[in-house]
Order: sequence, then C-alpha cells, then structure tokens
Amino acid sequence: MRVFPKLYKRKGCKNLYIKIKLSNGKRRPINLGTDNPQEAKRRAKKEYDFNISEGQDGIEDKITFKDAIKFFLVLKKGKREGTTKRYKEMLTNLQNFLLDKYPHIKQLSQIITRHISEYIDLRRDAGIAEKTLKDERDLFAHFFKLLKANGYYLKQNPLNGVETIEPEESEPRWFSDDEMAKILNYCKEHNGRKSLYYEVYKTLRFTGMRVGE
Repeated sequence: MRVFPKLYKRKGCKNLYIKIKLSNGKRRPINLGTDNPQEAKRRAKKEYDFNISEGQDGIEDKITFKDAIKFFLVLKKGKREGTTKRYKEMLTNLQNFLLDKYPHIKQLSQIITRHISEYIDLRRDAGIAEKTLKDERDLFAHFFKLLKANGYYLKQNPLNGVETIEPEESEPRWFSDDEMAKILNYCKEHNGRKSLYYEVYKTLRFTGMRVGE
C-alpha cells in the first residue's frame, strides 16, 4: 500500500515540501511553492498523482519537456488564471520549436543554451517585441531553475549562457492641452456632455488617476 508523503519544512525555507521516492531508491524534495498547509496538501496531491500516473514506483531523474511544463504549472496554481495560461503558451511555443527542429531531444536535460538562443533569434526575426522576448527569456530561466531546484537532472540552467534582454524604454508621449480639449469637445459634440467617454477622459485628465484605478 502506497503511503502519501508528509508535508514538512526545510531549514531556512518558508514553503512546505514533500519527499517522493525515485526509481533509484533516493528521495527527492519537492517544493510546493506555498506555506499554507491546505494549499500545500492540494498541490502535493496533484504532484503525487502526477508522478504515480506513470505507473512507476518512483519518478525518474529525467523528465520530458512536456511533463516538465505540467510539473511547473502545478507549482504555479496559486497564480491568476491568465498568468498561468500565458506561462503555458510561452513554454508550449518553445516546446513546439524544439520538436520541429530537434526531434531527437527527448529529455529536458538535453536542452542547451544554443537551442534557446536560436528560438529567441527566430522570434526576434519574426518581429516579436523586445519586451515580449524579455518576458519569455525570464520565464524560461525561472522554469529551468525551478526544475533543477526540485531535483530534476540538469547540469546547469541553459539560460545562463543566453544574453539578457534589456528593451529600450521609450519616452511617454502626453496629450497637449489643445489635444485634450479637442478630445473632450469631440465627446461632448458626438455623445452628449454626460457620455461615458467624456467623463472617463475628463477624470483621467484632471485627477492623474491611473487607468487601472
């Protein structure tokens, strides 16, 4: 009978962990990414189910990119749904690139710096904004770091050799007083003084309130 692993804390770490037995007999600590016991149990259950669904007594040190994405997203369940969807999309795009160009790659440990650099160059040639490329590179670096921290076999993070991306910050362009007056007059003339657009633009213009507020 399989015994469900207990939650525990590692010295100096805030988050809760479980230990899962590997096929070689060793035990791997799994960072559950939260210090909340109930949430940790939920994530531990998903992580444990994910590992035993392969029909193994333990999990291997090696892992496919597809399964690595699943594992990563389990640890990110506390994030907003839109954020995790974006993570999955970015990682899946990289996975598809590797499957298409390097079909011989079967394990996460086979991915090297050159593969990531080629993918970023391909995206840049396709006209993807530098800000987006930076977000993707940062996510990939975090992805490999988290997998390595959870015991999966990686000699080093392949992103260590990928050049950092620093997009040029453009100066914001503000509406002049004349331009703002034209916008407000247009709203009054075409939608009425009490229109939603008139009130929104006027509020933003004279209060300095952010769009999100």
